[in-house]
Formats: sequence, C-alpha cells, structure tokens
Amino acid sequence: MSRVNLKLKFRKSKYVPGKYDVGRLQDENSRETLKEQLNTKFGSLKFNNVEDGRNNFRKTICEVADGVVGKKLGLQLGILVRKLYL
Repeated sequence: MSRVNLKLKFRKSKYVPGKYDVGRLQDENSRETLKEQLNTKFGSLKFNNVEDGRNNFRKTICEVADGVVGKKLGLQLGILVRKLYL
C-alpha cells in the first residue's frame, strides 16, 4: 500500500470577456438597428442539434452586438494595462 500527497494549485483564467456598452441602447436608433439585425439573422438561423443551435445563437448575438453596441472602452484599456504589467 502506498500513499500519495498531491498539491493542487488554482489557476485563474487569463481570458477576461469584454462587457458591452449597453448604455448605447438608450438611443432609439441604436435599439431599432439592433432589433432589425437580430430579426434578420435569426430568420436564417438553422441547426441540426441542440449544441449547434446554442452555439449559433450565442455567436449570432455576439456578432450583432459587437457591430451595433460595441464594447466598453474602460475594460479594454484595463486589459491592456494588465498585459503590460504581467
């Protein structure tokens, strides 16, 4: 009989997802543009199984939101500063 001692270390993921600038949705034109583009993309969305459908749904929302709403600048600058200090 043998004994094994293990030390486990927790590693934080270096991936920090960007947050969308939802404040831009206060503007009526931006909100309507987002609605129209989502309706257009979802009309042609097809999938064979649940996993593909979920991935396509998420990818579609992210693509449209990146184009219309965009990401917050403060978070992007924070990521750049962190990379410089690492």
